[in-house]
Amino acid sequence: MPRRLSTEDLRRLLEESDYELSNDDTDSNGGDSDVQDELDSDISDQESSIFADDDIDDPDFEPGEISRSNIVTDDIGSDSPADNLSDIVINSPRPETSRRRTAGEIMRLTLQEINDIDRENGWSQDILPLSRQPYNNSPTIYIQGEQSVVSIYRRILTDEVLDLMVTQTNLYASQLKQNVKISIHSRMNRWTDITREKMFQFIALYMLMGIVKFPSIESCWKLDSIYYHLIFHNVNMSYNRFSSILRCWHFVDNEAPRDQNERLYKIKPLLNLVINNWKNLLTPNECIVIDESMMPFRGRISFRQYNPSKAHKYGLKIYKLCTEDGFVWNYGIYIGRDPDIADLDKPGSVVVQLCDGLLEAGRIIVCDNYYNIVGLAKYLLQHLCFFYYLS
Repeated sequence: MPRRLSTEDLRRLLEESDYELSNDDTDSNGGDSDVQDELDSDISDQESSIFADDDIDDPDFEPGEISRSNIVTDDIGSDSPADNLSDIVINSPRPETSRRRTAGEIMRLTLQEINDIDRENGWSQDILPLSRQPYNNSPTIYIQGEQSVVSIYRRILTDEVLDLMVTQTNLYASQLKQNVKISIHSRMNRWTDITREKMFQFIALYMLMGIVKFPSIESCWKLDSIYYHLIFHNVNMSYNRFSSILRCWHFVDNEAPRDQNERLYKIKPLLNLVINNWKNLLTPNECIVIDESMMPFRGRISFRQYNPSKAHKYGLKIYKLCTEDGFVWNYGIYIGRDPDIADLDKPGSVVVQLCDGLLEAGRIIVCDNYYNIVGLAKYLLQHLCFFYYLS
C-alpha cells in the first residue's frame, strides 16, 4: 500500500520544486534528487480534502494543476523518500504561453527577454514623444536694480494695505466705544485715532515679538534687566497704546452686509490686496509647484484641521502655488469646502483656481499624488499646460 505524504511535506515539495514545468522538462531531471527529507504520517481524510478545493495557500497554485490522483509516493515499508521530482506528476500542464511564470523564472530572465514579454502583452519600453505647447515666455521681474529687504517688503505691505488697516481699526474703535459699556479705568477711554506711521510701528513690533520671545506682551516693556529689550523702549509706543491697537485691529466693517457662506470675510479684503501685490512682483517661470501646508493654530475656529502626518498637527490648511525658487505667488485657505469647477473634483478645482492667470502658456505644473487626477490632466492639456506629479 503506497505511503501518503503529510500536509507539511506536500506543501514543502510544492514550494521547493518548479512544479509548473512540463512533463518533458520534469523527466529530463530524472537522476537528480532535489528532495531528501523523510516522509511523515498519513494525510487524514479531512486534510486530503484540500486537494479537491481551490483554496491552497500557495501563491503560485492554480486550480486544476494538481489533484490527489497526480501524487505517487513510495511504499509504506520503504525507508527512502521519493526518488526525484518526477514522482509529482502534472498530467495536464497549461500551454507555455498562458502559464504563469514563477518568481525564480522571472529572476533568471534577461532584460531583452523581459522586453520581449512586455511587447507580447502590448507594453513598450520606448519613451514616446510628448507633444505639448512650448513655453517661450521669460519670467518678468518687476523689481529693478538694487533693492533692500525693507523696500521689497514695502512693495507687499503697501500704503494701500496700511490705509485699509488704519481705516477699519479706527472705525471699529469708534463702534466699540459706542456699543460697548467701557469701564472708566479702561485704556479705551484714552483712545485716539491712529495714523499710517503708527500702524507701521505696530506691525513692526508685532513681528518682532515673533522673534524675541517673552512670557507675555507686557514683559516686552518691562524695565527689569531680565526682560529689557532696547527696541521696545526706543519706539515711541507704550504698552497701553500697543494693547489698544491690538484689540481694535480690523480689516473689514463688522456692520457691513456680508455673505454668510464666506468664512474668511474678516480678512478677505486684506488677503486680496496682499496676494495681488505678490503677483505684481514677478511672473513665474515655466515650472510652478502646488502643494499644501499647515499653519499652526489651536484656537477656536470651525475649519481648523488635524493632520497627524504634519509637523504641526493642528492648524489651518493652506494651498500654495510657488515658483522654483520658493516664492509664493498665490495661495488659498481651506475653509472646510473647496471650490467647485465643472467636470473637476475638489483637488482639481484647487489647482485650477490657484493657476488663474498662468494657463494658456505651456507651463509645467508639479503636484503630489493628492492632485493626480485624470480629469485635471485633460483639463490642463486643453489649456496648454503640462501636468506632472510626484508620488
